[in-house]
Parts: sequence; C-alpha cells; structure tokens
Amino acid sequence: MATTWASDPRTTRRRGGVGAAEIGTRITDLPEALLSEVLRRLGTASDVCRTATVCWSFASAVRSNLTWALLLPPAYRRLCESNPPSSSSSSSSSSPSPPAPSLSSRACYRHLLRGFPDSKCCHVHYRLDKSSAALQTSVSAGKFVDWGNSSRSWKIIPIEGSVFTEGMELLSVWWFEITGTAMCSLPPGRYRCAWRLSRSRDGRYRFRIEPGPQCPSREGPLSRAT
Repeated sequence: MATTWASDPRTTRRRGGVGAAEIGTRITDLPEALLSEVLRRLGTASDVCRTATVCWSFASAVRSNLTWALLLPPAYRRLCESNPPSSSSSSSSSSPSPPAPSLSSRACYRHLLRGFPDSKCCHVHYRLDKSSAALQTSVSAGKFVDWGNSSRSWKIIPIEGSVFTEGMELLSVWWFEITGTAMCSLPPGRYRCAWRLSRSRDGRYRFRIEPGPQCPSREGPLSRAT
C-alpha cells in the first residue's frame, strides 16, 4: 500500500491507509519573534526559562535578546548603559575607565535584577521586581534631612532589609522634615511613591500613632523632567 505526502511545506498531510491524519502548523513552526511574544505572556523570567527544556525551538527563543527585551521596562537600555555593571567597581578608581560595551537585553535583565546605585548619585538605587517586572527606584532620605550634620539629632547606623547599607537613626526627636530634589533616570510610565519609616531597634517610638514595623505607604505626586 502506497503512502504519499503533500508537497506543501506549511502542512503535513498523510493520505491512504487506516487512521489517516492531517497535521497543521505547530507552535514550534512559528517564527522566533512570535515565540518571543508567546513567552513574554508567561509573566515571569522563571517561567520563561523553564520552557527551554520543552524543545529546541523554545530554547532558542529563550536565548533570544528579543524575548528579554519584551520582559524589560521601557527605556531600560539607556538606564543600564548609563549605569553599567562596572560603574560601581570602577567609581573608586581615579583613572578614567574605557566606555562599556553595549549590553544585550539578557545582560540588562540580569543587571537590573541584581540592582545598582545611580552612577551620579549613590543615594538613588534601581532594581527590577522579579514578579511584576516593574522598575523600583529607591531614594535614601539621608541627604535631605534639614538638620544637616548635627550628631545631636541623628546618627548613621547599619540597616538590614534595604538596598542601602546605612540608615539614619533619630535621637530624642519629636518631629522631622525631609525636603529636597533627587535626580534619577525614570523611563516613561506611571509610578507609585511609597515612604518607608521603621521603628528603632529597641522598639521605642515617640509618635502619636504607632508606626509599626514599617510605616504604611503614602502615595504622593511624582514629576518627571522632560
């Protein structure tokens, strides 16, 4: 009994015999650009990486820069190239460093996931949230306290659970005010501001309402220079 195959490369058609079947285009036949769009809708980078074990086509799409570019926030490349991975290690050196090579989208994702301070202001820190792929920009309030360098009102202490290694502990203070302007790189988009205030290490507080382990987030206006 003869078996023939259709000549159309887009479909595979088997004719003749019992159990003849017609197979259409499979997902692995899609162009890599479309596979990248499919992988982007999985949500997280962990889910995307798991698909690399499914087949060769998915593994190739996972390695593609296009896939990782779709997982990153807008204008991510300008942010990463203005704050390259070597900027933190070379900032202490007095000799000028050579220009950093252009980063791939995959390298930019890893760089943002680790987080890094702004190359022009150490009080600003950028980090990518792994679950939501949102860009988190943190600003330390230390440089904006009105009391300046008065050691009677506050002191610098090491802190945990923050992207900053040091924080300000208030000493015998009944009020405080933080004002100032911080310059940082923010891609276009909508942002939510949150202010963090922690109680002292010994658990004391002098607020009319107890702030708890972490002060509730307060939303505020955020302006972006054009």
